[in-house]
Amino acid sequence: RIPEIPAWDSLKPEEKKLYARQMEVFAAMLTHVDEQIGRMMEALKRTGQYDNTVIFVTADNGSSGEGGLAGTFNETYVLNGLQTPLEANLRNLEDWGRANTYPHYHAGWAMAGNTPFRYFKQSEHRGGQHDALVVHWPRGIRARGEVRHQYHHIADIAPTILDAAGVAVQG
Repeated sequence: RIPEIPAWDSLKPEEKKLYARQMEVFAAMLTHVDEQIGRMMEALKRTGQYDNTVIFVTADNGSSGEGGLAGTFNETYVLNGLQTPLEANLRNLEDWGRANTYPHYHAGWAMAGNTPFRYFKQSEHRGGQHDALVVHWPRGIRARGEVRHQYHHIADIAPTILDAAGVAVQG
């Protein structure tokens, strides 16, 4: 843990309640995304297109510490160079994650999400540059279950897709 992030055991009860809610909302969003990917996979299987569909799954450059040391019920605070006061977040606790909020979790959750790397996606300590990329295409890729350790960049994916589709890049 970096020194700027307080230890969980040092937090006040209302902070723990708020920060737990922040991660609950994030976890619920991930569960929803996972369920929707599952629905797409089932539809591809049902229609016989599963093995002939190129599927890429990646992330957005690691966990983000933009929520600061209190998180935020409305990320526009951060976009305007502000940190959301703890009291404002607590007033919005019950609505956290609903349509009338634009929430972001505490920087401590970002640090945990980037473990074993330090810091966040905005920094250069690998927490912001070490993301998984999963590629699935049984009819187009012979390799099965291999783990590769080289770095990639999202810009590398577009030429691969165009090549797989037989589309020439117009320059």
